[in-house]
Amino acid sequence: MDKAATEAAERIASVCAAFPLPEGQRACEGVSLCVHADLVVDPAYQDRNAYETKCTEETHFIQKMKETLQQGEQFIHMLYTFRSCSYPISQMFNTMQTSSTEESKEGAAGKIDQNEVYEAQFSVLEPEIKKLKEFMYFQRAAIKVFSDNVKRIIVEKKEKDSKDKTKEQNVVSEIYLLYLIRMLDLFALLDALKSMKGCLNNDFSFFKRALGFLRKNMTGHDDQTQENHTLYLFLAHQNSITKNLKDDLKEIERSEDVLAQCITVCANFIETERYLLPVEKHRLLRVIPYVLLLMDGEDSKHDAFKSKHLNISQLKSIFKRFPIVTVYGDMQIGLEAFIKRATHYDEKAWGTQDAKSQIEYEIVHHINTLRERHNEYLARYSAMLQDLRKASAASPGNATAVPVAMCKEVAATVLQGIQLLADWGSRIQQQAAWKYSTPNFAAEIQSKFDYERVVRYNYTPDERIALIELIAMLKSLSALILKSDPILSAAIRVAIHDELQEFIQVHLREIIRYISTSKSSAKKPTARTEVLQLRTLAVDWMNGVEPVDPAMYGKKSKEKDVAVQYPTRQVGPASTQLDLIRNIIYEIMQKNNTRKELSSSFIKQLEDFYSRSFFYPYLLDLPGTILECSDLADLWYREFFLELNHQLQFPIEMSLPWILVDHVLETKEINQHLFEYILYPFDIYNDAANRALYALKQRFLYDEVEAEVNLCFDQLLYKVAEQVYGYTKAQASSLLLDKVYKRELESIVEKNKLEKLVPLFDKLNPGKSRFDPILQQRHFQLLGRSVDLNILVGQRLVTYLRNNIDYTIKCYEGSELTAITELEHQLHVLQLTHHLLSRHVEMDSWQTIFSEVNESTSLTSYHSRILLHTVYELIADFGPNFCYNSVTQRFVRMAQDTFVDPVKRENMPKPNLMFQWGSRNLNQAYAALFEMHRKYFGMPHMLSLIRLIGRPTIPMVISECISNFYLKIVNVLSPYVAELTSGNFATLKFQNHAYGTQATYLKLKMEMREIICYPDLQNGVLQHMRDFGNQIVFLYMLDQGLTLTDSTGFMTWGPLLGYMPQSFAPDAAPDAATMSPVFTVIRDLNSKVGPFTKAPEALEALVANAWRADKYYRQWTESMSLLQVVLKHLNNILDSVRDEWCQPSTPDNGVMNVENSREFYRVWSCLEFVTCMNMEGAPQFHELFGDGLYYGGCTLVHLLGQRQRFDTFDVCYHIAAIEEDPPIALDPAVASEAITFLKNADLVRDLNCATFDLLEEYFPVEPVGSCGPSAVSLSPPATLKDIFAARTFGAGGTMNAGGLMTPRAPSLDMAGSAEGRRDSASTRDTESTTTGGEEETPDATEAGDVGAGDEDLGVAPAPPPPPPR
Repeated sequence: MDKAATEAAERIASVCAAFPLPEGQRACEGVSLCVHADLVVDPAYQDRNAYETKCTEETHFIQKMKETLQQGEQFIHMLYTFRSCSYPISQMFNTMQTSSTEESKEGAAGKIDQNEVYEAQFSVLEPEIKKLKEFMYFQRAAIKVFSDNVKRIIVEKKEKDSKDKTKEQNVVSEIYLLYLIRMLDLFALLDALKSMKGCLNNDFSFFKRALGFLRKNMTGHDDQTQENHTLYLFLAHQNSITKNLKDDLKEIERSEDVLAQCITVCANFIETERYLLPVEKHRLLRVIPYVLLLMDGEDSKHDAFKSKHLNISQLKSIFKRFPIVTVYGDMQIGLEAFIKRATHYDEKAWGTQDAKSQIEYEIVHHINTLRERHNEYLARYSAMLQDLRKASAASPGNATAVPVAMCKEVAATVLQGIQLLADWGSRIQQQAAWKYSTPNFAAEIQSKFDYERVVRYNYTPDERIALIELIAMLKSLSALILKSDPILSAAIRVAIHDELQEFIQVHLREIIRYISTSKSSAKKPTARTEVLQLRTLAVDWMNGVEPVDPAMYGKKSKEKDVAVQYPTRQVGPASTQLDLIRNIIYEIMQKNNTRKELSSSFIKQLEDFYSRSFFYPYLLDLPGTILECSDLADLWYREFFLELNHQLQFPIEMSLPWILVDHVLETKEINQHLFEYILYPFDIYNDAANRALYALKQRFLYDEVEAEVNLCFDQLLYKVAEQVYGYTKAQASSLLLDKVYKRELESIVEKNKLEKLVPLFDKLNPGKSRFDPILQQRHFQLLGRSVDLNILVGQRLVTYLRNNIDYTIKCYEGSELTAITELEHQLHVLQLTHHLLSRHVEMDSWQTIFSEVNESTSLTSYHSRILLHTVYELIADFGPNFCYNSVTQRFVRMAQDTFVDPVKRENMPKPNLMFQWGSRNLNQAYAALFEMHRKYFGMPHMLSLIRLIGRPTIPMVISECISNFYLKIVNVLSPYVAELTSGNFATLKFQNHAYGTQATYLKLKMEMREIICYPDLQNGVLQHMRDFGNQIVFLYMLDQGLTLTDSTGFMTWGPLLGYMPQSFAPDAAPDAATMSPVFTVIRDLNSKVGPFTKAPEALEALVANAWRADKYYRQWTESMSLLQVVLKHLNNILDSVRDEWCQPSTPDNGVMNVENSREFYRVWSCLEFVTCMNMEGAPQFHELFGDGLYYGGCTLVHLLGQRQRFDTFDVCYHIAAIEEDPPIALDPAVASEAITFLKNADLVRDLNCATFDLLEEYFPVEPVGSCGPSAVSLSPPATLKDIFAARTFGAGGTMNAGGLMTPRAPSLDMAGSAEGRRDSASTRDTESTTTGGEEETPDATEAGDVGAGDEDLGVAPAPPPPPPR
């Protein structure tokens, strides 16, 4: 690739790097590095020959110790992760013995081949025992390396003392001492881990047993026997490594001086906080008591606690501040536990743990301060980063263009952040160690494992909250810093290079000048050589050429001193170079002779640079430092407690990461602000898995971590989805709850101050949620996998929604028809819930989900679960068991026991607060609201039914009702009518008015004793008639509901079609669709834009679709009545029984049978008479059967054309007419019964008139016996009684010649007909007598007169025809 192409590619890359990519999600996770490159490589002092200093030789020994430490780290990992092999082997052996015993009892060959068993044991255990032998040899070699380095220090000191008569002290470099401290910490860890793992001895015992059995077949077993014995002694003795080290150090004279120097360094580092990583702090704390144990001897001369080289008071304060220190993973140890094994340890002198230690270890006591420091640093870091990005954007790709002062500020800010992260990580590990050392031994805790007492039951809710918050701060800040690592690392390297060159070429130049001008009598100052070495080691000249500087000779320049110039480079010192620089500076500061040659200001400059350079390696390796500071894998590992409890693994309920996550989920109402931190504890699993693969290198540990993550993540998705859905459902329920009703509930609580009601209604309005950050996570990193939480939670939310719809429909399937309103409202709430959830997650459309659950997705069938249950309830329960009230226009359930078998419904699902209304408070509020709707069925229920089942499925409801009508009439009512007409009550003689009301009533009652005593009267005849009438009324209410729905819809979209309240259509108007505003706008758009568009056919299709839409939504011009269609079908059904229920043959008088009639109207008249009676000890028939009974009978009478005969010869009407005559005194014994009968008769008469008017309006029929215009109407002359009745009753009715009073038809509230509407059938009889067969419409005066032919029948002329519907 040529240079131009390369430059172009670099420009494109720089632009892409600067281009922001908004993720649309908040950071809710820790550090997630998909690709990690370690840019800082430790050369392990292999480049030491490039630097010629007196400290170079020391690096050979440091390199040897470094290699030993790396090997020791592997053995630490091996010991900690060592799992017992003997336990599963013993289980397998016991299983084989049991099976062989059973086979031997059955007669089969069940003997076990012991040779094969021991060979299997040996093959399994040999690799593990080999590791233990390597560990034994390593500890010997490591002790030798440490002892050799101690000897070297002592020998060099002796040689210097013998050569140097000035008694100048031998300076051991600080880095050298730090590696000795690391070696001592290695011995302490290895010894503690070996003592912790009791399974090492068990596995070795099994190995020896197998080896003893197989010894004959093996060669070289003598050497292996000796080796095994040595290993046995090594493993059997506790603290064997410490004992071997102590024995070797006894052989070295004055070794305690070196050990004391190590303790002093550790104590000073702790006091001055010269450590950064948590592991460094814990290492210093572990080494102090361990070295005291090594220094303490058997005799009083070697009493470490009285050593003059140690500051015992300083050590005591450290022991009190940090009594517990972590060892590795879940292992911890007390500092006193080390020195308690010392011979001269005095417990009283050292004291016990301070009570303040617990406060120091527990995070909950410091969380407020830590939070403030986090917020302050975050503000400072954000401002610094913004300034750095602005400066970098000015010269992209050139980090040296950023001002050096800004780079130094960046380095200082990042260093402060690293210190914060290290402090937080150290506090988390220290608290875990404290909890491990102080289990909760409360008596009420029923724990199976010790691990439960130290983790699950050892953290209070406040401590869990504090720990979650601190983990979130640690992980979020580390991720924030690493996210900007490229730009930060470049600035940090520039700052370090500039600071180093400033020290070398500015400050060190003045030191050289000062030393060169100092007076020396005999020889040159000793410090000058070392300072010049330091200058040569670290200097970076401008243009690579050393300038001539008089300061090197102690002279001042003749000219004015100009500012020293040095290059600005984006590079830091190498690790070996930095260590040598620090060693030289440390030696200069520690030697007394050199300190005397320098002034205090120069010493201060050296100390300041030495302190600052301590943090250079951490800043240069920024990613590695951040990852190590934020590593919380120790919170998951529990190998010590697994070994202690002999378990392979603990349940997830005992895992600290899941305990923290579950605590937030279970206390969401209290800790809602912590919900956005819920993913940070999962980063502990990432740390644990990373350590298992790359540090411990144990696949089985990664598998355990992965298995637990799978369980915990599934639980997280389940609980998050449940809470998100529950909150959204409660929010939707609260939004749809009637506002007035909600205010009334709140006012009741506020006014009455009822404590019992407060918890019921104080949370009707759900508070704000913090689920958005979780639902926004599209690529959450977990165990190296990118997880889309939005999709996973969305899938479960869709499942919850489907289950909720299914639950709601099941509740309806297990309820009565009156639950239809509650079902509709619940579905509205679910639809709003779907809408609210769709804002955050992708979901199918509501109609798709609902149709699938409702099972209404078929293209060839309109059936659905709601429809089928509605039809079932209508036929099986609604008709037989409900009573209709024409005044309230409602159905109510029959008060008494039903006359039919109990209705079999689906079982109600178990109560689910979330699936009902979202919360307990809302459930109670809605339960009180819909409890009223469950007690009746009215127009609100009908409208809900229409909206739920939809217009396409209404024909099925009508079809089922019509089919039920046919079965009811042909198979049930027809046999009952035939049986009833065969009785004697069919022959009735109407008494004259002279007998009076009482006599007539008693006589008719006597004649109807057969029907009164008929066994199937109530549970058969009346019950089925009520069922029939209830369905008639139901269909009429359905017709009204459809009309109301159409009217409401038309009012909604009418303005869009050009319909306004004041508009009307002219007689010769064109097509109404062409006048629609919608159609007009689209047509005009097509005429203007059509010729210029690329797809004119699309606009033409749009115009056509607008015309079709207008036609579809426009109001129908023709009236269509559902009840009319039903009555027509019912009339056709009656054709099958019409001959039986009407006049079968020509009567004797040629007109009709009056006293011996067996037509249906006579049966119905007798049934009405019975229903008006007052049965002693029994409820009223009206209470049992309601008005539906009379609607059913009147419908059959009307469709059979027998209304005129029924009005004329009805028994109840006859008795009521006699009562309207001048009264005759009643017998007190039966007066109350007759009065009750008359009241019921009046009610029934009014109801009959209203029903007949309704039926006549929707479906007029010809009266039975009518022969058209040539029919003859009997019109006898008026009598005195007619005149008296006209004067007495006025417009209330007329009286015929027989003394029967026919009342005027009352207004019909239910039908909505005009008050005062007359009977239309009689009007047709009157109109049929007009000459010429032509119908004439009478005027207002003629309509009010009574014709001669109609006056005797007591009917009035018909009103004008109703307007079209």
